[in-house]
Amino acid sequence: MTTTIARPNRDALNKAIDVYRDAMRPFIVRTLKANVRGATVEEAIRRSLNDRSRDQFDRNLKANGGNTAD
Repeated sequence: MTTTIARPNRDALNKAIDVYRDAMRPFIVRTLKANVRGATVEEAIRRSLNDRSRDQFDRNLKANGGNTAD
C-alpha cells in the first residue's frame, strides 16, 4: 500500500521557484564575474559544489551549451 501525501500548492511553488531562479541567474553570474579573481564563473561555481552537485552542474552546463547565463 502506497501512501500519497496531498500537495495542493506544489505546482504553484515550483513555478515560483523557477521564476525566481530565472530572475536571479543573470545577477549571480554578473556578481561572480565582478568578484571572482583568477577563475571563470563556471570554475567558481564548480569549486563551491560537492561532488554530486558538481556532476549535476556539469551535466546541466553541457545541456545548456556551456552557457551559465541562460
